[in-house]
Amino acid sequence: MRTTLAIKEELLDEVKALEEFIKKRRQKDILALFGKIEMREDYNYKQERRHR
Repeated sequence: MRTTLAIKEELLDEVKALEEFIKKRRQKDILALFGKIEMREDYNYKQERRHR
């Protein structure tokens, strides 16, 4: 039984490129939200966790 995989180098390069594209797209989408989400000045995440 073989213990290694025979995967084409071109296919691996394409997968890596797709992963990078998705990562950059997500970053772009997050940056588009900058300034659109309002945060409360008095927000205390530690206090909110105690209420659970």
